[in-house]
Order: sequence, then C-alpha cells, then structure tokens
Amino acid sequence: MGTLNLGKLHGVTRTAAGAGIACSVTVYPAGSVNEDGSLIGSPTASTIYSDQDGDTTFSNPMTADAAGRFACYAPPGAYDLRFTGAAIVARGIQGVQIPAAVNADGNVALPTGTVATVAATTLTATDATVSNLLTLSRSNAAALQFTNGGKITGPPILPTMYTLSHTSSTLTLSANHYGATVLINYSGAVAVTLPANGAAAGSWIRCINVGSDACNPTYSAATADTLVAKGDQGADSVTFASGQRTGSSVVFISTGTAWVAINENGACTMTINT
Repeated sequence: MGTLNLGKLHGVTRTAAGAGIACSVTVYPAGSVNEDGSLIGSPTASTIYSDQDGDTTFSNPMTADAAGRFACYAPPGAYDLRFTGAAIVARGIQGVQIPAAVNADGNVALPTGTVATVAATTLTATDATVSNLLTLSRSNAAALQFTNGGKITGPPILPTMYTLSHTSSTLTLSANHYGATVLINYSGAVAVTLPANGAAAGSWIRCINVGSDACNPTYSAATADTLVAKGDQGADSVTFASGQRTGSSVVFISTGTAWVAINENGACTMTINT
C-alpha cells in the first residue's frame, strides 16, 4: 500500500446541449495552460494516479468516456486542465484546486506508514487539523510547530513525547533540549544553565526533579538578570529549598528575547534569585 494521500479530481465534459463528449484531458501544474487551450511555454504534465494511496500512476492525458466522465487522483494543489480531441476545439481551465482527502469528521487524513523523518529542524503544518495515525520519529530534539491555527489531534499528545534523564552535577541546556522533558536525578547540587536568549518564541524545556531531597538543581539564565519569573523580569536563577525539591517541575518558555520560568507543581515552592 502506498504512503501518498491524494485528492480526487473528477468532472464531466458536455456539449451545450448536455451530451457527453469523449475527449483527452491533460492535467498540468497551475500556470501552464491558457483558456483557449494553448500551452504556456513547454510545461510537463503532472503525475496523476488511479487510486488515492498513489499505488498506480495513471495515463496523463486521461480519456473522458462516452458520457464525458473523467477522474484521477493527484497531490493537493492547483492545476490547469487542457481538453483536446477531434470533435472539439481545444479549451483550458485554469487554477483547478485539488483538496487534501479528509476523514468523515472533516480532518485531514494522513496515510499510515512513515510520512516524514525530521532531524534537528522544524516541521511546519499550516491551516490544517492533523489527525489519524500520526507518528513522529524524533531525533536531536527536532521541533514540531504549527502556524496559522493548525493543530494536532489524536494520539500522541504533545508534549510528552520526548524525555531525557540527567544524573550529573552540571547540565547545559541547548536547542537540542527544545520540546524535551528532562528528568534530573543526582545526589547533590546540579548547576543547570539555560540556552542563550533568542530562541524562537514558544520554544520550551521542562525540568523535573525525580531525585531525593539531596538533588538540588539551580536553574540559571545564560545571561544574568534576564530570567523572567513570578514578580521579577530580571532574575538570575530559580531554585527549590530543602523539602520542596523532590517532584518539583519547572518549564522554561522563550518569549523570543528571554526565558520565562513557570513553576508547574504548586505543592513545591520555587525560590527566585536576583
């Protein structure tokens, strides 16, 4: 089974009296055909398919049957159609939109199998709700971002898809930790340094202390007096006092120019250091 998820293009060619016309229908990328059927330059016909999964390519031009009917599948986008035949004058239709296939609930349907592998980069989806069997293989803390109202629905639920364990006295966070939950477990003080300011707005890192009360992380801004915390726009660091450490959880979110420290576990009191 193929991994493509194609939209359907179909139509009927008729005479003015309503009778079907058997003719050739060629699918081109948008901007290839004039309305009189003449070609713009020397365009290459698009690859089309006979099935939604893209298992089988389809002849392009395709042939409308005696009733004038034609149908194929192609990747979502804009196309020009060119109609030719012995019994007709060539004509073109410009900017035909082929939509993505959707589920019964109206969400964009993704194919099964591996759709994309993302490493140390950003995968962006726009203007779409993505659902149905979405599995991301993540390496180097690649960021998944959605813009223009796009959202993700169904399993897996972000942001619990990427965790790291840390068991030493120093930890320097970097872009490789964006979107990660870092589980800290060390018997002693842990100096945690945030990435330099300037990360893309919305980038985040979560740190959870899963060690004993002896595990004592201090989370410091890379540049002094730039950490934003409760009641302080120019803090140096945040910590948790003895008795407040185990189970403490703090998430750092970038504004684009600074990091904001948010105490996620209200049962653990966060100390702000200036």
